[in-house]
Amino acid sequence: MKTIIFDFDGVIADSYEIGMTILNDLLKKHAKRDLTAINSVELKNMDTKSILKYSGIPFWRIPKIVKSAKIEINKQIENISIFNHIKESINSLNELYQLGIVSTNSGRNIKNILINNNINHFSFIYSGTSLFGKEKIIKKAISTYRIKKDEAIFVGDEVRDIIAAQKSGIRVVAVTWGYDSKPVLENNEPDFIADTPYELVKILKSA
Repeated sequence: MKTIIFDFDGVIADSYEIGMTILNDLLKKHAKRDLTAINSVELKNMDTKSILKYSGIPFWRIPKIVKSAKIEINKQIENISIFNHIKESINSLNELYQLGIVSTNSGRNIKNILINNNINHFSFIYSGTSLFGKEKIIKKAISTYRIKKDEAIFVGDEVRDIIAAQKSGIRVVAVTWGYDSKPVLENNEPDFIADTPYELVKILKSA
């Protein structure tokens, strides 16, 4: 059976505004940088590495900031919604495929948001803490759940998702309603690009 592995934030959970507000607050605290100085279009064209490079934060301090961000997101779980039509798309895909989630968000946060939105179709949720080496998390999930690479496809919204899937040896669909802009995603050559949840279903059913 084909396995579809979803990233969570930016694909299922519409956490961009809350996430960027939390990140900006942390950057102002730790690096005296303000993301509001960058216009929204430019910000969407910056991947995670570019934002952190702009912040000037030393690499060794990043894990602490990521941990703080997860704690703050947990406090705002009730305010995080899911994208329009993504639930219907998941329901449709569940009829044919095994569905899973691999994310750098905490398993607790993910489960709470899914419960709040009455989504219960995922066979597994695999959470990891690697910021740049997301392929390690995907590979561990593939190994843990004995997923065949040629029957797996990853759905992500960031450049790091594309790179991680490619390094893991599985195909990837990049969605354009999340964190990174469509031009940035296209430049990193995912196997497919989806502009809407309905288009995502069409792509996955024909892939």
